[in-house]
Amino acid sequence: DLLTAFCHDFGKMTCGEYRDEKKTVVFPLHAPRGVQLTVDFLVEFQKEYDWLNDSDIELIVQLVSKHIEFVNTKFSDMYLFCNKSKIVMIHSSRLAINDNFGRVVRDIPERIQSVVDIHDEFNKKAIEEFDKQYQTPYYLDGGKPIVTFVCGCSNIGKDTFSSKSGRRIHSLDKERVAIYLEKHPESKDLDSKTLYSLAFKYCNENKDVNLYERHYNSIINDIKNSWDHINICNTFMHSTHRMKLVNHLRNIFKDRIVIDCLFLVSYSNRILTNAKNNSEKYIPENVLYKFMDYQNIPTLLEGFNNIRVKLLK
Repeated sequence: DLLTAFCHDFGKMTCGEYRDEKKTVVFPLHAPRGVQLTVDFLVEFQKEYDWLNDSDIELIVQLVSKHIEFVNTKFSDMYLFCNKSKIVMIHSSRLAINDNFGRVVRDIPERIQSVVDIHDEFNKKAIEEFDKQYQTPYYLDGGKPIVTFVCGCSNIGKDTFSSKSGRRIHSLDKERVAIYLEKHPESKDLDSKTLYSLAFKYCNENKDVNLYERHYNSIINDIKNSWDHINICNTFMHSTHRMKLVNHLRNIFKDRIVIDCLFLVSYSNRILTNAKNNSEKYIPENVLYKFMDYQNIPTLLEGFNNIRVKLLK
């Protein structure tokens, strides 16, 4: 709780805006923008204090990323918003209280004040919702194909992590290369980095390329062709991008498939080093920082069956 309170507003250092009409400073999207700074700090902190384990860091970054959305969440949605975890709900509630006590501004938003005023009732109602909605975990219901979204910053190691599982892997990068080679088969023997660069440029410059439609159809065809477990390795930093594909799959397969999400986090230096050593593709540093700067960790309200945050070192 102390470390979460200490880290939760790190994102404000990157996004302050002065609003002249109200003579005030606001910090839009500072919660997801504080995730990378939190990971970087806690990994260094952990080197000095070994009682902080990786699972602690994985929990704290979830709390940081969602602390603004938490106070806007209805009791009826709390079970899914907190990913079916009472631990997440209780620590999120404590953070909301600490956040309010630490304020140095005159006007306290009503939505936050209400959490303080009914703190005990809040926890009681939220736990009641958990107890009421609790059901047998989906993974005890075997036999369904599993689609896992593997999310995280570019060069964090999504493909490498997924390749160890032996599962079928889909990504926008692979789809771009496939599209490019259909038009330029003579390029098939180019080195990976050159091919990726040409494919990326081609797909961006040709508006008639239906990249996402192709990507979605490839995934759907694999599910229909009895692949029992596939991984989709994209950055997926924004909830809108994740939900668009989740909803598309749900419309087709309903509850006949399980859709999981694995959100990978890591410290900045590791990501930047991976990028420098990447022999398959080149991502400029400014693009990597853009990815790292905004990491909206998902919740079950997006339509997933299960969500896990994993720290890679």
